[in-house]
Amino acid sequence: MGIVPTALKKRKLKKKTLTADTIEEHREVILAQGKKYKVPMNEMQKRVVVFAGILAGAVILISALIGWLGLYVLQSTGDIAFRVTRVLPLPVASVEGQSVRYGDYLLVYRSSIAPIERQNGKLENQEGGEWLIQHYKRAAMDTVLKNGFAKRLSKEYDVSVSAEMLEQTIREYRVIGESEWSEASFLRAIRENFGLSRREYEDLVRLSLLIREVTVRVDADALDTIIEVEGLIGSKKSFEDIAKGIESVEIGGSDGMVDAMTLDGGRAKMALTLEVGQVSQKFVSRNGDGYYVVRTVKKSEGKVEYQSLFVRFTEFERRFNEMRDNGGIREFIRLSTAGE
Repeated sequence: MGIVPTALKKRKLKKKTLTADTIEEHREVILAQGKKYKVPMNEMQKRVVVFAGILAGAVILISALIGWLGLYVLQSTGDIAFRVTRVLPLPVASVEGQSVRYGDYLLVYRSSIAPIERQNGKLENQEGGEWLIQHYKRAAMDTVLKNGFAKRLSKEYDVSVSAEMLEQTIREYRVIGESEWSEASFLRAIRENFGLSRREYEDLVRLSLLIREVTVRVDADALDTIIEVEGLIGSKKSFEDIAKGIESVEIGGSDGMVDAMTLDGGRAKMALTLEVGQVSQKFVSRNGDGYYVVRTVKKSEGKVEYQSLFVRFTEFERRFNEMRDNGGIREFIRLSTAGE
């Protein structure tokens, strides 16, 4: 506590009018008397700061504990969990030491179940709902694990998803038959059907595109085979003879006349661009599982009948399974295996 000079201690402020001669004396007395409060106020401020720090730390710790329980024990997939994991880079697994984001896992899972729940209500209220929940969780986890593996391989093979590639792919999704959805209609559709914003939908497409691009790049055997197929087609070999002569080639086709909306990996859409009897160049299937070539058999009024040859990609899947068998994957939440 500060020391007040003896002379000043003895002074008393008298009730008299302040003048220019006495104001300095009054000032010195008041300042001297106030010094005894200076040290206690500093101590109080320190205690308030310390208490506020402890309180803030406790709130952060409790929030982190609640978040950990919600995500890693209860496995919440609701809106709050989704928003938090979209902002914070929390891991749901790791692939050869590379973190896999919890937000990506929830993005895939929620977009997978959204159309089902829109039609039939919440999965947990449906017959066999718990099995469906575990099935889609497992599928979502496998997708993001493959994306994590693709990210690692993308550095080795110098593969990336450009902004132009992403926008072109999304534009293709907007084309329905001969017309194209407006941006507003498309955004409304992805919000209603998948529960996603434009940015979230872009992230979902980018995730699948990287897997596809890496899958194509690493599979040299599939490329060699489809080049061989194209050579045989050029020598007038029939699709049937080619499929018989090469074990890894699958023959297929449309079941009669179909339109471009048919879910066939993009074959009908490609066949509609050809003349009858014409054969396409190789192209990657829309879901990225292999190469196709197609031959247009019939064509009329926006519909087409076609034959196709297919060479499946196998190398990426082989490497992924080998890496998993060798312990390269760590999952931080407990899920059933697909089909259990």
